[in-house]
Amino acid sequence: MRITLACVLVLFGCGADQALLGKDCVSTEDQTFDIENPDTPTAFKIEQCRVDVDACAPLCTYVLNEHSVSSQSGASACDVEFEGAVTHVKATYSVFNGGPNCPIEEDDQAPGGF
Repeated sequence: MRITLACVLVLFGCGADQALLGKDCVSTEDQTFDIENPDTPTAFKIEQCRVDVDACAPLCTYVLNEHSVSSQSGASACDVEFEGAVTHVKATYSVFNGGPNCPIEEDDQAPGGF
């Protein structure tokens, strides 16, 4: 069985991750948001990020959620710049694209909701 799979991978010239999971199952996206005159919860998170770099990743995830951006697990990378009254938030995140050879995302809950 292993020899057959190895031959198939060599013949088709693709990596094991592409052969087993499918090509482009997950893509990485970037989005930048320019925030001016933020609401109170957003302003609080911006100020936390301004004084503590570890608070910037939660800010990026929060901004993604506030703009209804669907991602697998929030921001995977975050870049925040402060320019006067404007805060530039660049969030990098992963999106599940689906497809015939992609694994199916499953619900973590046990059957019956227990």
